[in-house]
Amino acid sequence: MLRLYLVTFIVYLCSIGYLFGQCDIPNSNFSIVSPITICEGEVIEVSNNTLSPDIDYFIWDWGDGARDTVFDRNNYTHIHNITPESCATGNEQGVTQQITLYAVNLCGGNEFTQFSSSSVFIKSKPKIDFDISSEVCIGFRNDFINLSCSSGSDATYLWDFGDGNTSTETHPNHRYDDLGTYVVTLSVVNECSTGFFSKEIKVVSPPKAFFSVETDADAFCTDLELQLTSQSTNTTN
Repeated sequence: MLRLYLVTFIVYLCSIGYLFGQCDIPNSNFSIVSPITICEGEVIEVSNNTLSPDIDYFIWDWGDGARDTVFDRNNYTHIHNITPESCATGNEQGVTQQITLYAVNLCGGNEFTQFSSSSVFIKSKPKIDFDISSEVCIGFRNDFINLSCSSGSDATYLWDFGDGNTSTETHPNHRYDDLGTYVVTLSVVNECSTGFFSKEIKVVSPPKAFFSVETDADAFCTDLELQLTSQSTNTTN
């Protein structure tokens, strides 16, 4: 029984020595070849500078949910895009993405992993939207609410109200003097791209309120039931 314990103990010591004496803990190192601030849709390139010789594979985590498992040390590229949902939740200027390189060494039935990280800033292309009622009244000023996401303070706006008038304000107001249907277009330019978005609005006459009372009496008693008939015009139900 003592001999069995002795053999087991020797095997255990040999295993420990194998793991920590012969299994190298990998290092992970990379550099970003392209600029660390780019526009969405542009290619970002990374260079694997890991020096450890015994690496079984690498994992590139691009920070946007995408991962690439590779078995070489070549340069790799990736394209980041910003969703309209992300832009609308406070990321008008862009988003910071953290790129991580995992180096994995399989040895002695175990997995040894080390990682290194670096960040890039992805500037947003214009994502254009605005709010205005589908029907507006003639002769009244209407507010056009700019809901666009556009990176940087250098973004410029051009509103075309469809009646020959334009504006470069961020949130303009405009009055239509003629009835009809107009196509309103908002164009946005920033350092990354140019885009536009259009909506159709209808200019209508304002409502006129009027009603009649169906009775022959000139005066009414309390609790008397009256029949009122609306004769208003330019109304919607």
